[in-house]
Amino acid sequence: MHVWAGYVVGIVILIRFAWRVVGARYARFSDFVRGPGAVAGCLRDLVLFRARRYIGHSAGGGAMVIALLLSLSATVGTGLVLYAEEHRAGPLAPFVSAGAPSQKNLPTRAAAADKKKPRAGTRDKSSEGLEDVHEFLANLTLALIIAHVLGVSQAICLGETPCHEDGTASRCRSCICGP
Repeated sequence: MHVWAGYVVGIVILIRFAWRVVGARYARFSDFVRGPGAVAGCLRDLVLFRARRYIGHSAGGGAMVIALLLSLSATVGTGLVLYAEEHRAGPLAPFVSAGAPSQKNLPTRAAAADKKKPRAGTRDKSSEGLEDVHEFLANLTLALIIAHVLGVSQAICLGETPCHEDGTASRCRSCICGP
C-alpha cells in the first residue's frame, strides 16, 4: 500500500507540473511564483492579520505550492530509490545496483560475487541513511501540509478568502477553470 501511495503521489506531481503549462491562468506558476521579498511581505501581512485578497494564490501560497511540490517530489524520489535498492523492484530497479560495483562483472569470480551480493530485502548503510532522509522528507511534508491548512484557515476566518462572493469553491475553481 505504501508503495502504491508513492506512485499515486508521483503521478499527481507529474500532472501538476503539466498543468502549470496547459492549465488556467491561476494554475500557472508564472501567476503565483514570486521572489523572496514578496513572500516575506505576504507572510508578514498574514501574521499581522492584514493580508490582501487574491484571486488565485498569494505570494505565500505560491511559495507553499513550490515547497510542497519539492518536498513531495523528493519524498517520492527517495522512496523509489529505496524500493529499487531493497526490493530490486520498481521503475528504478534496472538503474540501482544492490551490489558493489566492483563485483558486478567479474567473469572469473562470478559465483563468488553472487554469494557476496546482498539479497533483495536486505539493507546496507547507504539504504539506512536514505531511509532516514525519506522519513525526514515525509515528516517535513506533513509539517508543510499542517502549515498550509492553518494559513488557509486563517485567511478564510479573516475574510481574505474567498475572493468571490459565492464561497470558497469558486476560489478553488478559479485555479482549474479560470475566474
